[in-house]
Amino acid sequence: MLPSDLLRIRRRKQFVIPKFIGLNDSYANWVLSVFKSGIGKKKWEIRLEIKELAYTQDLSKLVDGLTKLMERKCEFVVDSPVDPYALRKIVFELSSKSDVITREDRNKIIKKVGERMNHLNVDRYLYADMEGEHVLTGVNEVDLVGEYNLSLLQTLLFRCIELKIRMSDGYKEVFRAIKYCGLMYDYSNGTITITGPLSLLKMTEKYGNGMARVLPSVIPSKNWELEGKIVLHNQMFNLKLSSNDGVHFPPNCYDRKEFDSGVEETFARRFRSLVDGWEIVREPEPLLAGKRVMIPDFAFVRKNIRVLIEIVGFWTKEYLEKKMRKLSLLNEPMVILVNKNLACGTLENVVNKNRNLKLLYYGKDFPVMEIIKMLKEKEQQIHEVEKRKIEKLNFEDLVFMERKSEELNVGKKVLRDDLAGKGFVPLDTIAIKKENYEEKIKTRISRGEDLETALVKVREVLKVGNERDAMALLREFGYEIKWINLNRAIVFP
Repeated sequence: MLPSDLLRIRRRKQFVIPKFIGLNDSYANWVLSVFKSGIGKKKWEIRLEIKELAYTQDLSKLVDGLTKLMERKCEFVVDSPVDPYALRKIVFELSSKSDVITREDRNKIIKKVGERMNHLNVDRYLYADMEGEHVLTGVNEVDLVGEYNLSLLQTLLFRCIELKIRMSDGYKEVFRAIKYCGLMYDYSNGTITITGPLSLLKMTEKYGNGMARVLPSVIPSKNWELEGKIVLHNQMFNLKLSSNDGVHFPPNCYDRKEFDSGVEETFARRFRSLVDGWEIVREPEPLLAGKRVMIPDFAFVRKNIRVLIEIVGFWTKEYLEKKMRKLSLLNEPMVILVNKNLACGTLENVVNKNRNLKLLYYGKDFPVMEIIKMLKEKEQQIHEVEKRKIEKLNFEDLVFMERKSEELNVGKKVLRDDLAGKGFVPLDTIAIKKENYEEKIKTRISRGEDLETALVKVREVLKVGNERDAMALLREFGYEIKWINLNRAIVFP
């Protein structure tokens, strides 16, 4: 993107279009050649050489825009054997101790500092860290015409308050970009409409910046069309542009990120360490809510229940209420997390009559406990269903917990509780009928017997399980373990 003062546009009645340049634009070629031949030159020298080309205001904007884009693609260094800041500090400290009025006085100070520093050319390096003094060391490959056209269009979109997007493919990437920027949007009949805060002028350019950042996700589509409403000098203009207009844009201009935003990355990191038994799915499959396509940010999944998470950026009261009416069509549990600092208007309570939707506000941190509480409630619902599923089942005297849990498709905790209520002793990997084993074990183990020997005898009786099972069974049958030293313990009934 470019600074707003470098925007070049054409107006025709109520329409506005950027002044794009062609693939063989002579000015772009000239700027590119100056940089490529400028290795070793200072930034101010390169700028001066290019500036000679701009002899009108419009050309000056074009050349300055091309120059700014090229500078972002180049590598500049501070060319100095000493730290220029430290050097200035020495010069200024010496100057403060004597009256420096004339150029001759200045030169004496400079010479004195140079002699102190092994005859250093102080004048050359005194301001070497200033931007204009940076030296060009490398030029990266760049599609300058494409980058300029894209940046120009993005800069115009700074003042966009509504943008309609129609595409032949690549919708998911556009939805990702919209969510990354926290924009308000709607989808109907193949058209994505990004709406803006018309009533809040101070938010318009910030919001338009978000629209501009969506643009690179649209360009890679085979066929696309844009319609925008642009505010310039308090007047409304229309923008129309499509892939058929022949404007050259860089083909690979969209850089997909793992997370749509730092907010989402923080959310994922926080909850992965806090929720147990729930799988956190990043961007589950798109859902259709009426005519609206929706890709939730996250889904907490456990068994056949999932709780969707939607993180909202910019918003108005009306937008949230409309969004929730449409999300209610999904008929799935969902938490809507709303950033109260991005309200495009006064922070008002939003009406929520749907029990499946939970609306929560957040500021610096997420309402962690409220979300966990909701997940716990869903867990309890799962447990109740599982309890009813197995409460009338009869089990063999020996139950392998992992195997039986998978076979019945119920949680281990529900299975353990059910078995305990039916006279079983749930251990680590197995559960046994207490009445079938208690007498056998108590007749084999003597008072004060060595723990290691006792564990061997228990496992001989069980014939299955591991040492933790044997240890748990001893405790279950009332045995106490007394450690004699670090290596030996005995058991007492």
